[in-house]
Amino acid sequence: MKSKALFLLYSFLIVFSFLASIDGMQINYLELDFFQSYYKIQNHIRSGKNINNVDLNKDMFISEYYLKDGLVEFKIEKTVHFCLFGKRKIEKTYVVYLKDYLFQPS
Repeated sequence: MKSKALFLLYSFLIVFSFLASIDGMQINYLELDFFQSYYKIQNHIRSGKNINNVDLNKDMFISEYYLKDGLVEFKIEKTVHFCLFGKRKIEKTYVVYLKDYLFQPS
């Protein structure tokens, strides 16, 4: 009985560790995904294009943005399916400083 309980406990820990490692890899990939999207949006804004026309990665979108004192602040949102945490909405806020790009003399 004791060995069966230990076997079940170890099996659970192995499966839990495996699922946690998958979620950890997914979180690392998610950070990379957010940074790539940020740089796409940043380049889009600095080239003077409309922020609504940015082609972001799958399941990502700009949830809100506004211009304030030479800054563009925007939120990128993505829904992610984790093994252990279930479905989560991840949102990050970024800022692009525009002063040096908008007011350079030609």
